[in-house]
Amino acid sequence: MGRKEKRGRSAAAPNPDAAELAERLVAGSLQLVRRSRTEQGGAGISQVRRAALTRLVEGGPLPVTTLAAAEGVTAPSMTRLVSALEADGLVERRRSAEDRRVVFVHPTRAGRMVARAGRERDGGVLAQRIAALSRDERALLARAADLIDRIVDEDPGS
Repeated sequence: MGRKEKRGRSAAAPNPDAAELAERLVAGSLQLVRRSRTEQGGAGISQVRRAALTRLVEGGPLPVTTLAAAEGVTAPSMTRLVSALEADGLVERRRSAEDRRVVFVHPTRAGRMVARAGRERDGGVLAQRIAALSRDERALLARAADLIDRIVDEDPGS
């Protein structure tokens, strides 16, 4: 019995409900991340810290309050998280040249290396799984990835 059959879903529903599809995508994404961490033994840094660090590496320096909002946590929680990352030498705080009241959190070289290693490790696990798929399945997955990118890039206010 296949995985989809166990869950009571057909392999290709002709017109899936948007809410159910969203739920499946979120659940599947979380499972991929968990499985990657399990199979690769973690990154030596918590997932929450790694998420904040990766955001800084990929998106550039941010004030703590902006970083907190982007990660969906309170400013005091992010302040503690940034302090821990700073103590580990993964980020540093610098005052803005334009407005000395504003402090930006910058990834250090070590922080960039940790974020990159985590991504490569996660990607390696997923790449092994994808390599086992047929050419048609990989093409379908590439199209799905394009659609996910489009959804992510859409302005939520539009």
